[in-house]
Amino acid sequence: MSNKNTTRAALVAAFGGACQRCGYARCARALHFHHTDSTEKAEWSNGSGKASNAEIAAHPDRFLLLCANCHIEEHDRLDRAGGTYAICVTCGTEFRTAAYKLVGGRGKYCSKKCFHIPRAELSDATLPERFWKHVAKGAVCWEWTAYAVNGTGVMGVRRDNGKFSPRTVNRIAYELQHGPISDGTQVIHNCGNSLCVRGEHLQLGDHTDKMRQVMAHGNTTRGERSASAKLTEDQVREIRARYAAGGISQSKLGKEYGLCQANVGELLRRVTWHHLD
Repeated sequence: MSNKNTTRAALVAAFGGACQRCGYARCARALHFHHTDSTEKAEWSNGSGKASNAEIAAHPDRFLLLCANCHIEEHDRLDRAGGTYAICVTCGTEFRTAAYKLVGGRGKYCSKKCFHIPRAELSDATLPERFWKHVAKGAVCWEWTAYAVNGTGVMGVRRDNGKFSPRTVNRIAYELQHGPISDGTQVIHNCGNSLCVRGEHLQLGDHTDKMRQVMAHGNTTRGERSASAKLTEDQVREIRARYAAGGISQSKLGKEYGLCQANVGELLRRVTWHHLD
């Protein structure tokens, strides 16, 4: 084994020998060192974007050991946070693009095909056909199978002003099966499945009615129920207690729990989950 590989193996072992997010440890080559602060990446990586073993050893607080899957998921999360994802106004699907292309109302189409589709093909007359081809009708719920944001289906439709923009499919589904919806009225899923578009499972109400239904079905995304949550409520309590007791830094806590120091600091300053104490 070369000196370079020996040094890397030692670094992997120093970082716990496993992915700090999911615990994967079967193949060392599938474990990557992730820069926690991309704004400094060029400075510490000589412009290459890839840190050397010496830099990782000298600044372990700047890196996380992640498996290939978790590494890609982390960059995907950062891309979304940076606004480099958009929704095609023609087909309603999500696509990734450069951030500069989303400035000034650009970045509306996922492909040249969608750009060149005649506007007439996206008229209200074709909406039912475009909508139902993305619905899987099950024995109980009819689920939307195309693009969704935070568990809510979205597709591109033509507005009254002739322009095209994304719209939630639960409202489209209700209007196709029951008729128009007045402004300010919300569509509620009485089945608790936010992707369901079956007419019998949709009803109208206000925001209070909707939140009451969401709470009744346990569909809130608060705390560890959130798809982006990295910690359980018990882990949050543990971090707060250990830091309050003293003897451990935010950086060390972050390293143990797969977080950067900034995340730990924010967690200690502002806990958003209720009833932790």
